[in-house]
Amino acid sequence: MLFLRFVCPIGGSRKLNSSDLSETLEKNANMQLIFDDSAPSYRERLPEILESASKLSKKLGIHLDLLEIKSIKDRQENSLLIDSIRSILPQERGSIVSSRGHILPLSKTKKLNTGNTPILIVKKGSRAIYVFPCLVGERYMDLESGLRHIEASWPRLDPLKVQNEEDAIINQISERPALLEPGLCLVGVEVDTGAGFADAIFKDQGGNFLVIEAEREATDSSIGQILRLAAAFEGKRGRRLQNRRKIETDELLAQNETKKGKRAEEGVRAGIVCFRAHEFVISAAKRAGIEVWTLDQYHPFHLSKRI
Repeated sequence: MLFLRFVCPIGGSRKLNSSDLSETLEKNANMQLIFDDSAPSYRERLPEILESASKLSKKLGIHLDLLEIKSIKDRQENSLLIDSIRSILPQERGSIVSSRGHILPLSKTKKLNTGNTPILIVKKGSRAIYVFPCLVGERYMDLESGLRHIEASWPRLDPLKVQNEEDAIINQISERPALLEPGLCLVGVEVDTGAGFADAIFKDQGGNFLVIEAEREATDSSIGQILRLAAAFEGKRGRRLQNRRKIETDELLAQNETKKGKRAEEGVRAGIVCFRAHEFVISAAKRAGIEVWTLDQYHPFHLSKRI
């Protein structure tokens, strides 16, 4: 079997038989990797996954048990694993039931989903604290992401916290404006427009401002919000911007001075960056002249422009 190639002398790695399951669930800090070695969706990646888990086990001294799903033939033993996963507080583990295309530890029928994904359970004492993959807010964490989190937070093993989705969007686009459009330059974040704070404002290659509203899901109210902010900003764009993070904008404004000493014409664009947007919202935004980008949660540095 594939899993017999990997042995962890520190903490130990071994194949877990079904008869050992109840005892293992009562042991101190350990990791359990549950998988189907014949699953076509990840069979080719399985050796690499098992090796990564084994290496981390050795490095941190965490006991690792490898459990091939076909060794579980008793319904009660299967339920023990499901109960262990579901015992983790929802606010700490995120979503665990597959939905909307997300491959998660439990199927829609609440059974172990090893046919589609390996499952990693991490326990501290007798209490399960992590399960991977999981969906934390809009952030999908696959098994490899889980291993990286364990290594980074060891030995504290910090709970997974749901990050404010809007903040996550703002951080990404402010650090990498080119995700939105080549040549964009950040003017500031949390900019006071006089009618509220715009999440971010950029300047494009043509000298136009781009006012951005970040949303988890774009709605009708998002359209009204960004129109209000963009209109208010347009009325005061010649003044020094009030920016909560104190990013100086005078220099950026000065770059638009023409050779004759006159300020170039500065338009104001309005945009929404979100994870999801219904088609009727996209249509309404198009009619209102609002640009919309959607963020790919599986590939955090990829934005798709809808209009």
